[in-house]
Amino acid sequence: MIDIGSLSDKDVGRWVIYHKGARVNRGRIKGWSDRYVYVVYWAGYDEQLDQFKEYTAIPTRPEDLSFDEP
Repeated sequence: MIDIGSLSDKDVGRWVIYHKGARVNRGRIKGWSDRYVYVVYWAGYDEQLDQFKEYTAIPTRPEDLSFDEP
């Protein structure tokens, strides 16, 4: 789970993992509100990883996310 209250500007662009049942997706944080973390999920865009801000972000519940630490 990601704590929205602890997010800062340095977290924009960080990799996260979405966990919901058997579904697991990887994405990057584009922003957040008081209820959702906005994530750009990757499906075949590997050559454009640095351009995540150009793509539509999906509002995601923070309890379904964790940071993808190297």
